[in-house]
Amino acid sequence: MLQIDRMEIDDVGGNPVKLAQAVLNQVIDLKPPVPVREIAKALDIYEIREESLVELEGGLVTPEDKSEGAILVNADRPETRKRYTIGHELGHYLNLWHKPASTEGFRCSTRDLAATTFKEGSRAIQMEVEANNFSSELLMPTHQFHTSLSRRAGIDIDHILSVADEYFVSREAAARRYIEHSAEPSAVVFSYEGTIRYIKAHPKFPALDVWSKDPLPINSISQRSSLPVGEVSDWDIIDGGVWLRDTKGQRVCEQTLAQVNGYRLTLIALEEPIEDDDEYGEEDWTPPTFHR
Repeated sequence: MLQIDRMEIDDVGGNPVKLAQAVLNQVIDLKPPVPVREIAKALDIYEIREESLVELEGGLVTPEDKSEGAILVNADRPETRKRYTIGHELGHYLNLWHKPASTEGFRCSTRDLAATTFKEGSRAIQMEVEANNFSSELLMPTHQFHTSLSRRAGIDIDHILSVADEYFVSREAAARRYIEHSAEPSAVVFSYEGTIRYIKAHPKFPALDVWSKDPLPINSISQRSSLPVGEVSDWDIIDGGVWLRDTKGQRVCEQTLAQVNGYRLTLIALEEPIEDDDEYGEEDWTPPTFHR
């Protein structure tokens, strides 16, 4: 039976990544997928209740001292999504600085579980971002995730799909983590029925010229693709102006995956020029080194 010492976690402070690592350090023979339900039980979560929820993904009810708690999960989601929600609520539960906005406890929406940034002073959103960072680190530990990526050369949507299976998380959660830790700066665009839901970009990736709620660009591969659901497109090279705010002559590579119910995942990277030794000095642009 898994046992976890809460005092060792409380001593860490409010950093969500360090909190997750403090939990994982007490799990013997840790390997993916991380046993998040067993971890929750070992942390005095006495119930994980699954119910059909409207506009909510999960919730947490706990006394002020957080000596124990109960987690609510949307029963209509796949287990991969439920695991992430449990991790998210544990992020609220273990962070001593997280306080619910009402007596009903933490009530977390779909938007909350997708939050990746917050503005200074936005404490409510900050807590959701920190809970997401905790869940990502708990379910996809940095050290192990880097090892997984090291076995996969370059970048590709197929890599996202394989690590999602390996860590038993949703493709969306895996894609966000993948962008954070990929050696090649890139960006992933999540869309629904042709409209961008949100974007996760590597800090070193150039600024994009699209935003949440914008339509997919007309000349993008994502907008033009007619591949069936579940089939990953080949990489294609397009003009950088389709996606980037300031192209500086840069072209981009795009790959996309149509998912069920109108959802789509798009991966964008920069085309890398290869030096040409031709005596006439002609430019020779080739597909990126990470092409399949």
